[in-house]
Amino acid sequence: MTDDKQAHDDISYVRSVLERAEDGAGNPAAIYFLWAAITFFGFAIIDFAPEKTGLYWLVAAPLGGILSAVLGHRAGRTTGQPSAREGRIMAMHWGGVLIAMVLIVPLALTHIIDPGDFPRLVLLVIALSYYTAGVHVDRRLIPVSIALAASLAIAGRTAVTRARRAA
Repeated sequence: MTDDKQAHDDISYVRSVLERAEDGAGNPAAIYFLWAAITFFGFAIIDFAPEKTGLYWLVAAPLGGILSAVLGHRAGRTTGQPSAREGRIMAMHWGGVLIAMVLIVPLALTHIIDPGDFPRLVLLVIALSYYTAGVHVDRRLIPVSIALAASLAIAGRTAVTRARRAA
């Protein structure tokens, strides 16, 4: 009789974990709001203090990544699905994105690429990273990647138009 009760309790626990996981499928919304705020201020600073934009992103991007990891870990524990493996995969994905963006900096500083192209290259890396995260982790990121790619296309077209007018 005790074994039946234990089995029933175990099944009930698994069911509750699955229900909580389905309610909060994917990444927690707090991560999206965090990056919306970081990005909002990152773009706003360009207009108000362009000389501080690089410093802002140098600090905000890694801190945002750490806070995202904390929020994701907390959400995993809350839903009963903490996964060190998934955490490592996410850290490798987004850490790789950060490294790719850092590696673009010397290209701009040494004028291998035009420094004016730096923001567009970073946006390209981010759009691609959101797409791959959407494919492998959370499908809701794919429309974000499409919006980023569209803004990249608009930014590229605007740059070409400005260059033609200047010539």
